[in-house]
Amino acid sequence: MKRLAQIENIIGIKEASGNVSQMAAILNAVPEDFIVLSGDDAITLPVIALGGRGVISVVSNEIPAEMAELTRLALQGDFAGARAIHRRYHPLMEINFVESNPIPVKAAMAEMGLLEPVWRLPLVPPKAENQARIRRAGSAWARQPPAPYPRSRGSCSLRKLKSCLTRRRLITKKNINGLPGFQSRAESR
Repeated sequence: MKRLAQIENIIGIKEASGNVSQMAAILNAVPEDFIVLSGDDAITLPVIALGGRGVISVVSNEIPAEMAELTRLALQGDFAGARAIHRRYHPLMEINFVESNPIPVKAAMAEMGLLEPVWRLPLVPPKAENQARIRRAGSAWARQPPAPYPRSRGSCSLRKLKSCLTRRRLITKKNINGLPGFQSRAESR
């Protein structure tokens, strides 16, 4: 990974091994400006604590604002706040992988009323026992009070992230180079 991080066109990786020790080794080996993103919602907090910059999330299909807030808090160093969100939604993060993705996600979103449970091949409904697990996981956090932060205003594609965030005034052209991962590698050398 250290050699790949030296290639100018490779700016980062999605790390989804599930092995926190391997993630730590990668983060220790690559330069500070190399972006390492968690590829597993359930271990986003440890990845960020080790120096990761965010997550390529599955659970954000179901709870976009909550996962964005968890990530934002962790990146700002508010691990207590991020942990509170993580603890609430961890069952959903785990249940999303009881079968091949995206079957459990689609089933959970149907349970949440976010879409109709229509299945077209090659997707099929989850097994009955997994559907029951998805329903139980959803009911565990659905009974809790709503999150104290606003819902997401949509999402930006990774390819257009910089312009999307600028357009939404979440970042400005003036401060964009101060954000991790947005300063060009040529400028940072």
